[in-house]
This record gives sequence, C-alpha cells and structure tokens, in this order.
Amino acid sequence: MPLSRQRRRVSPVGATSRRPSVPGRWATTSSFSIRATWPLWRRNCCDRAPTKKTRLMTDAGLRIGGLTLPSRLLIAPMAGITDYPFRAIARRYGAGLTYCEFVAADGIVRENKAVLDRLKIRPDERPIGIQIFGAEPEVLSRSARWLIERFAPDILDINYGCPVPKVARKGAGVAALKDLGLMRELTTAVVEAAGDTTVTVKMRMGWSESTIVVPEAGPILESCGVKAITLHGRTSRDRYKHPARWEFIRRLKEAVSIPVIGNGDVFDERDALRMLDETGCDGVMVARAVQGNPWLIRRLVAALNGEPRPADPHPVERIDVCLEHLELEIIEMGERVGLDRMRKQFAWYLKRSSATRPIVHDLVRVNDVTEARALLLDHRHKLQDKAA
Repeated sequence: MPLSRQRRRVSPVGATSRRPSVPGRWATTSSFSIRATWPLWRRNCCDRAPTKKTRLMTDAGLRIGGLTLPSRLLIAPMAGITDYPFRAIARRYGAGLTYCEFVAADGIVRENKAVLDRLKIRPDERPIGIQIFGAEPEVLSRSARWLIERFAPDILDINYGCPVPKVARKGAGVAALKDLGLMRELTTAVVEAAGDTTVTVKMRMGWSESTIVVPEAGPILESCGVKAITLHGRTSRDRYKHPARWEFIRRLKEAVSIPVIGNGDVFDERDALRMLDETGCDGVMVARAVQGNPWLIRRLVAALNGEPRPADPHPVERIDVCLEHLELEIIEMGERVGLDRMRKQFAWYLKRSSATRPIVHDLVRVNDVTEARALLLDHRHKLQDKAA
C-alpha cells in the first residue's frame, strides 16, 4: 500500500496558530462571528474542468435521481447517534444529507415503539433519509410503504453494509450480499413499493475476501432502479481492522452510470479530496470522524467546494455546541434519557482539545443535568477569563 494511503491523519497545509476571538457570552455556534484564518487550500482535482466523473455534480451539490443535495458530503446513518439533535447540528455545518438512525424493517411492520422512536423527523429536516434493513422482500416492501406514507423521506436507503452480528445473523445487512439473487429480490421489492421516492443502497464490498461482489453488484442494483450506491471499502470480515480499499469504489464507479458515494477512512480534508481524485466518486460519506466534530463537516464541505479552510473552533465554541446538543437532547428525550445519550457526546466534543479535555472525566459520570450544565459553564468562564 502506498505510504500516502497509510497516513490518514495529516495536518492540513498552511495551518496557522491564530484563533477566533472568544465570544463575550454564552451563545449557540450560529451566533459566533468566526473569521477564516487559513489560506486558500485547493487540490488540482477541484479546479479541473467537468469530466465524465463529475457530470452528476452541481456546482456545490450532488444530484441523486430527481433530488439535488446542497453539498456532496453525506453523514452516514448511525444507531444511537444520528438522532434529531445530531442531525440539526450537522445540517447547520453544511451536511448535504443526514439520515435517521437505521431501523429494522420487521420492527416497522410491527410498529415497535423503540424502532419508531428513532424516526422522529421535523419539518425543517429536508432533505432527510431513512435507512432500513431486512432479509424478507415482503417485509421490506411493507415497511417501505409505511415509511413513505408516514414520513415521506426524500431518500429511502437499503442497508447492505452493517456487519453487526445481530443484524447479519438474520441474513440482513452485509449478509444479504452472500446471495446476489436475494439482494436483487430485496432491492426490487423496495423500489416497487417506494414509487416516486428515491431509493439508494449503502453496502460493503462483500461478506469476506473470497466473496467480494463489487463491481458485479453495481449493475444489478442499477437495473433494479436504485439511484445511487454508497460503498464502504471493506468486507464484513474486515470490520474496521484494515484500511478501506478505495480501488473498489473506483471499480464500482466505472461499472455504473448512477452516482457512487465513497465511504471509509475519511478523517480530514486531504482524505476526502484524495478519495474523489483516486476513485472518481461523486460524493463522500463520513461517520465516525464527525462524532462530536461538526467543524470537520464544515471543513470537508469547504474543501470539496474548493473554498478557503474555515478556522478551527475555539475551546469556548466546543463547549457552546456541546451545551446546545445537551439542551436539544433534553427537549427531545427528557432529562434522564437525554443526559444518558450525551455521555459519549461529551467525550467526543471535548477530548479533542487540551483546553476542554480536563472536564471530560467528571462530565461522563454526572447523574444530573444541572450538574452537567454547571460543569460546562464553569469551565467556559475559566477559559474566557484565561483569554481576557
């Protein structure tokens, strides 16, 4: 493997140590006046003339079927993560498409409360995607019709990529790729049930090294009526142990005429631009890298658009967005559940900066919302005093 592919976490060229000024009071991120302090950073692949590889892109967005996304950066559906508070913040920072937490088709058909609770969609959440998984065509068909009638998602995505045992044991997720005939039946059932709603697929390369189905699966999915494919460049057996193999994203792109979204091992702007350049993919999907890090979303969108690199967040801004996320979770889920859901978010937001890292240990152990707010606000005041 080339050394350049192994070095995933490289500091961007042209970084400076300048920081935006500290706001004088607590506010959400949208009230900050943050000045970009990084020089323009482009790659040649951003300046080139439109080619066959880029024909499905708008100036800044991506066209999937009849839907035009505002940017080429998509946030993957993640169980326990991509709820409304997460999605609201991600959209504000420039995500072109967000998804609800992925859900089981049989849970939808049974109208399981725990499953339906993951599908709270607000009117301002457009475009929005819902991802489903299942191993029975009839169940997937019924769940697709129910979701469209109830929520009218802009995109209905089929999960052929989840390697989690409790999903794969049922023949769903990446296990559906063991039988391309079954994959065709499942996909056709959803497309026919969806009517005019755009159907997409997110998949891995296959179950194992000996059963890789890319690029063969691509033309099958396209012939079923799928309007875009997101490919995570790993097999199920790989999990996250080995680097993603972007060459399979390129091979899939060469095999189909619909948009291909690249996924896997995008941790910074250089990764995103290199993925576009090496694979010819039409967009980029990220997951783990943006947990507690909406500023990466902003930087990735700017890089994909050939725009100046936005400034890194001041530690005070990290605390403000963390506070905002906490308040949204409380509104959405109530104090007890909201605080429980925030524990991992506290660590993701604050461990990235040495200035905010000291309070993580105490925050993840609090049992009271008032105490959590007090810890965050007290540390915020200390940072302001230090900067004064």
